[in-house]
Amino acid sequence: MVLRKVYTMFDAATASEGDWIKLDYRFEEANERTLAIKLTVGDTITLEGTHVIAKDTPTLDGIITAGDIHNLKEYVEDFSDILNGQWTFVRIKKTGATGAAKVTAVL
Repeated sequence: MVLRKVYTMFDAATASEGDWIKLDYRFEEANERTLAIKLTVGDTITLEGTHVIAKDTPTLDGIITAGDIHNLKEYVEDFSDILNGQWTFVRIKKTGATGAAKVTAVL
């Protein structure tokens, strides 16, 4: 049995990047994780992922390069989606400062 937790991956009005969130069970079969995206028209949310293996987020920040980051999906309106794959870490990147954006996920 896999226990999941609800995370607020991003909650801001400014253009910025959220923190990397480490995903469990990355070496097993691909897992489906539910996302709920709410944003203001004119802004864009990008879901980014990496396969880089690191103990935690501070360690990852010290070793990850731009080439290690994959743009998984892009959203320009409110949306519910499924994240598939064996990603070790994921994060949200917001461009535009039209209004607030919030992304929650069951990870």
